[in-house]
Amino acid sequence: MFSGKSEALESGEDQSVNPAGKYATAIVVAHLLVNMAHGLAHRELHVRLPVDGAVFVIMVVLVCPLLAMALVWTAKKRLGLILLLLSMSSSHTVCTGRDQFIRKCCFSMIPKIVFSSRITVL
Repeated sequence: MFSGKSEALESGEDQSVNPAGKYATAIVVAHLLVNMAHGLAHRELHVRLPVDGAVFVIMVVLVCPLLAMALVWTAKKRLGLILLLLSMSSSHTVCTGRDQFIRKCCFSMIPKIVFSSRITVL
């Protein structure tokens, strides 16, 4: 008498929602929030990226995860998941100079940057 779909709706479960899309969206939103905090720490400490580093951050750390998230909600889900994996795994492989970082920041701020870097990698 009742279809499985109506019972699922009555129990609050929606089977039509793309689980990969939900998880990818949660991951990308968390990633962007952490990167915003990390970027603010860079700004507060006046640690600037070189032009190539800034382009890398904009494209790989910011744009690629957003594009991947959008693709996961379309028929190109597999491409979106691959792009998300690649962008997340390569987003922190470029070191832009520890010497500049150590010279410019006071030692009391190092834990703040290190913590936000570690969370960003996760």
